[in-house]
Order: sequence, then C-alpha cells, then structure tokens
Amino acid sequence: MRTFTIIFLSILTLAACNKEQECPAEDYVGTYIGERTCLFGLTGVDTDTVVVTKVEDDELLVVFNENIKVELDDCVTTVSNTVVLGTGLEGTVSWDGDDLTINYNLLAVGVAVEDCTFVGTKQ
Repeated sequence: MRTFTIIFLSILTLAACNKEQECPAEDYVGTYIGERTCLFGLTGVDTDTVVVTKVEDDELLVVFNENIKVELDDCVTTVSNTVVLGTGLEGTVSWDGDDLTINYNLLAVGVAVEDCTFVGTKQ
C-alpha cells in the first residue's frame, strides 16, 4: 500500500509540473496595427503600430509610445504602472482574440498630459 501511495503521489506531481500554461506569452507576441485616439478625441485618430514581445513566461513588453510592462497570471493581464509622486504611466492592456486594446494616461505631477486609447489587430 505504501508503494502504491508513493507511485500515485509521484504521478500527480509529474502531472502538475507538466501542466501547459493556459495563456502562454507567445500567444500575445506580435505586431498589432490599429487606431489611437488621444485626449478624448480632440487630437483626431492616428494609425499606429504596437509591438508586443515576451520578456519572460509571465511577462510581456508592449512598445507603444511608452514601454508598458504587462504581467500574465492565469490569463489575466496586469500593467506595471510606473507612477511616482504623481508622475509616470498608468493604464490597462487587454486582449480579445487577435484584438488588443490599450488605455493609458501619462501623468505629470498628477495631471494627465496624455490620455490615449489604442485598438488594433494582430498582423
């Protein structure tokens, strides 16, 4: 019985270690082309390109005007906001299939100097 228990636990451990990541970073990596609207649409719409690269298995770098570091945890994305003393970058990044949406604010002393949304499709 003891041998059976050891073998059973070993199989469970191996199965847990070999579990595939549900949303691997590689699924998000690529070039996205779409439209960027800033300052509540007052500055018009521009066509932009966003490049997403893998930093680690659970971390992406989104290059779009500013470099946005994104962490992946069970298919949930979290932006590493870089606001210190009211100055820096904050925002959200989300995916829906091949579509990427970025909302971000560039802050200077607590005032948004750039408030943009990008919606693009993976090429």
